[in-house]
Amino acid sequence: MKVHAAFAIVLMSGLIAGVSSARADEIPISVARARCAAGDVGPRTVYGETPAEASAKKIAFEWACGVLVEGRVKQAFAQYVAKDFCDHGHLVTAGLERCGTYAETLRDFERMSGRMVHNGMIEFPTSAAVDGEMVTQYGAGADIFRVHDGKITDHWDASPPVDVSLKAHGKAFADHMQQQIDEGRRLPGGPFSP
Repeated sequence: MKVHAAFAIVLMSGLIAGVSSARADEIPISVARARCAAGDVGPRTVYGETPAEASAKKIAFEWACGVLVEGRVKQAFAQYVAKDFCDHGHLVTAGLERCGTYAETLRDFERMSGRMVHNGMIEFPTSAAVDGEMVTQYGAGADIFRVHDGKITDHWDASPPVDVSLKAHGKAFADHMQQQIDEGRRLPGGPFSP
């Protein structure tokens, strides 16, 4: 059985602060390492993925592996992040500026790199979705990445103050959407059928 995971870049204040209780979005670091080694980006987006979208999702996943799991912060930034990168996340900007720069965000990840694992556990999202250039990864919150021309250009995070659980579409809907993408045409019976 193949184990799926999608990786988020949720900068969690609880883990960094040293909270010891495991959460649903934390997994053993050994499992995270195995997923990174296998290149397991998780299940496809429920409404389907084009090859370009799958590539964007893979770039965000590989960046997360390099930064969070493997500790290759500088290398992962150089390979996957655009030099004009803008981090709109409140943990980087503290609400004081429009966005954190490549250099500021790199510095913050280098500082936090050794603190992402606590008691052998690391935070990982429960799922991911992609729509065009936008990759959304869900865990304790949501992290959204724009991947343009093979590089991460932007990041936003939304960490809700309470647990949130959303289920937008069932398997039948997802399968129908993927079939439409695979066949390159609209099929009868879908929610947007004429």
